[in-house]
Amino acid sequence: ATGAALAYDRLVVSFLPLPHVKVRGIQLHRQNAFEVNAKELSVYPRILPILKGQFNIHRIGLLSPQLKLLAGSYPVMQPDPPEGKQDRSIEDIIRQAIAGLFGALTAIDPGMDLQIEEGSVALVFANASDLRVDSIDASVKNDAGDLSLSFSCRSDPLGDLYITAKADIGGQQADGRITLTDLNLQPLLLQAALPGGITTEETRAEIEATFSVNGPESLHSRFDLRFPSLTVMRNDLKLDLDTALISGTADYADNHLTVSLDTLQSAQPALDLSASASIGPTGEGTGSVAEIHAAAKVLDIAVASNVTRAIAGDLKAIQTAFSYAKSGQLSDVTYLAGFEIDE
Repeated sequence: ATGAALAYDRLVVSFLPLPHVKVRGIQLHRQNAFEVNAKELSVYPRILPILKGQFNIHRIGLLSPQLKLLAGSYPVMQPDPPEGKQDRSIEDIIRQAIAGLFGALTAIDPGMDLQIEEGSVALVFANASDLRVDSIDASVKNDAGDLSLSFSCRSDPLGDLYITAKADIGGQQADGRITLTDLNLQPLLLQAALPGGITTEETRAEIEATFSVNGPESLHSRFDLRFPSLTVMRNDLKLDLDTALISGTADYADNHLTVSLDTLQSAQPALDLSASASIGPTGEGTGSVAEIHAAAKVLDIAVASNVTRAIAGDLKAIQTAFSYAKSGQLSDVTYLAGFEIDE
């Protein structure tokens, strides 16, 4: 059906201790499309269905699978050009991710046990750098619709990724934990723009997050982010932060995304803020509107000027305000900004 050529070195059928089939030295390829190599594939069928003349798979083990995809052969895998990233709003990305998650889970047969060890995936793009994911280890078990997952891998930009999760497939509910270390943000932001034209330079981060999904339109997450250094830019303005810490929650419901920051700190410049931001559709139904709230008990005016200009822009009102307030400290500070995002 795929037009691919399949070859293997050896096929072994065993009945002890349990009936199973092992295929070693697997090679599957389709010219100018994909290539798959695996050291070993093990398939364990269910015993009772065999007695009835049926064949149902209970467990699959895959050792050292290596998948190479030529992205140009599959239009859906083409990387979005930077100029087209504005076409995908943050709300769209979240909604599509939730739908895609449960759509993928329904394809896993009840009772299935899948184990992958030492895997790798390479996406080869014609006009962009290849994307590699290595050291893939995964365990997926579906116990009559209650699914458990553990997954780990290494790649750039993701760095080291660890995921543990549980899901009720029928009820469309899930919860889990995600840990990312040595994360490179810049390539990820080429696929989804930050609101207000805000961008970042190449920076590394560590993320610890928990999440829960309750139906296709509801998501809650708690996160902690650590940046050894972080550069935020908007237009020609730049803000450099050293040892930045960000912690808070993210909630998506009723087509609105709300992010609340319990802590937003950096060593240089000295910042200690709390903030919240929300993104949702406009009343006209086209585009989105974003609102940002921030507060600090004590804030240095020079620091406030740099931060405000970098995030909100060098607007005339901001220039006027900081032409009068140039130095010193402010107490019990609040900040509010709103802007529309064109889709």
